[in-house]
Amino acid sequence: MVLANDEVNVDDFPATGSETDDSGSFQRAINSANATGKRVIRLKSNKTYSVKSKINSFNDLTFIGDNTRILGAKSPKFMDAMDRNLFIGIWFDNYNFVVQSNKEQVSFENCKFTNIGTVAIYYYGGTKSYVKNCQFSNITNSSIIMDNDAKQIMIRDCFFTNPFPFNGLAVSSSDAAHIHALNGKNIIAINNRVFNSGGQGIIFGNNSSSGKGVTYSQAIGNYCEGNGQEGITSYGYLKGTTWTTFNNIIMGNICVNNRYHQIEVWLSPDNTVIGNIVDESGTTGNIGAITLFGTSRTICTGNKVVNAANNGIAILSGSDKNIITDNVIIGTNSIGALSSAATSGQGILLDSSGGASPTRIIIKDNIIESKDTTKTSTLNKWGIYSTTTSMQGNTIKDNRTYGYAGETHYYAKKTTRHLNDVKPVGTNSGYDPHVENIAMTELGKTGSKYVIKGWNLIGTTWLEDRVLTGN
Repeated sequence: MVLANDEVNVDDFPATGSETDDSGSFQRAINSANATGKRVIRLKSNKTYSVKSKINSFNDLTFIGDNTRILGAKSPKFMDAMDRNLFIGIWFDNYNFVVQSNKEQVSFENCKFTNIGTVAIYYYGGTKSYVKNCQFSNITNSSIIMDNDAKQIMIRDCFFTNPFPFNGLAVSSSDAAHIHALNGKNIIAINNRVFNSGGQGIIFGNNSSSGKGVTYSQAIGNYCEGNGQEGITSYGYLKGTTWTTFNNIIMGNICVNNRYHQIEVWLSPDNTVIGNIVDESGTTGNIGAITLFGTSRTICTGNKVVNAANNGIAILSGSDKNIITDNVIIGTNSIGALSSAATSGQGILLDSSGGASPTRIIIKDNIIESKDTTKTSTLNKWGIYSTTTSMQGNTIKDNRTYGYAGETHYYAKKTTRHLNDVKPVGTNSGYDPHVENIAMTELGKTGSKYVIKGWNLIGTTWLEDRVLTGN
C-alpha cells in the first residue's frame, strides 16, 4: 500500500508557458521526489502524457499509472533507469527505445508497449529484474533485449505480438526477437505468449562482438506462434576452446507454425529440451521441427512433434553425445506433392548437413507414427534415417514406428555400435561386445544350414553367434 504522503503527483507540476509537452512536468516531479525523500511518482489514470525529451531518474523510485499513456516521438528514449526503479500500469507508445538499464531491480508490472522502433526494454548489464503481466505490440525489432552480462532477469506472463505472422516480412529477420537474450545468465522466460516476431520468438543467443552468450537460462511454458525464424532457440558458437551459449533449458513450451524450426539448438552444448509440443501444420518449416545442429550432450526427451513439415527431429552437423528418448512424432513430410521431389520427411534424421556426421547419439524408446502411410511408404520415408553409412558410435534401439517404409533404415543401422552387416575387426573398433547382424542370410549345407545372428567379442577375438535353421 502506498500512502499519499509518500507520493509525488506529476499533475502537481504543470507545464510552464514555454513548454510544449509534459517532459518538464515529469522531470520536476521526479526531482521533487528525490529532494523530499518521497519514492512514488503518481500518474493520472487514463490520461495521455506527451514526453518527447529524455527523463532522468533516481534510485528507489516507483512510477504508478492506471492505463496511463506516455506518448513519445520515437527519439529520444524515455529513460535510463536507475537502481530499484519499478513501473506499474503505464502504457508506453511511439518510442525507439523506452527504458535502458544497467542497474539492478528495474522492473515492470502490468505495462504496455506499442509502436516501438528498436527495443522496448534494454537490459544492458541489468540484474535482479522482472517484467510481469506486460503487453508488447507492433515491435519493429525486439521487445526485450538482455546483453552485457545481464543476470537474473525474469519475463513472465507477458503477451507479445505484431499485426502479421513473421512481422509481415517476406524473409526472416536475424537480428530480432521478442525475447532476445544476447548475453547473460539465469534469464527465465516463463508462461509468455509470443506471436509474430520478425525473428525468433525467444532466443538464448550470443553477442558476436563481445564473444559472450547466454548460459544457465530457461524457457518454460511459453506459447510461440508465427515468428519469422524459430519459436525458441539456443544459439552459440565455439570461441577458441569455449562455447558462448550452453546449459539452457527449453521445457514445456508449445511452438506452432514458426517459419523455420520450431525449437532449435544450434552450436550450443549441454542443453535440455523436454516436454515440448511442436506443430508445423501451417508452415513450410525447415530441416526438422526440432533441430539439434552441432550440439553436444543435449537431452531431447518427452517431446511431442505433430505435423512436421519435413523431418520430426533432425540431428545435424557434428552433433555428439546427444540423447533422444521417449519422444512422440506423429506425422512428417506434410508438405510437397506425392513425388520423388519430396525428399524430406523422416521421423528422426541423422545428417552431416555440410559438416561432420553426428556421433555417439542415443536414439531410444521413441514412437514415430505416420499420418499419411501412402506418402511415407511410397516415398521410402523411414522412422529413423541417416545420410551417413559408416559406424559413428550411435545407439538406436527400442523405438516403435508405424506407417513408414520401416523403423530404422539400413544406413542408420550402419552408424551404430551394436549393429552391422559384417564382422567387426579389432578390439578397438568402437563396437559393443555383442554386435547384431542386420543382413542375415542362410549359410551352410543342406541338413546343417545356419544364420549368423551376430558376433561376440571373446577376449581379443570376434566369434560368430550361429543358429541352426533346421534346413
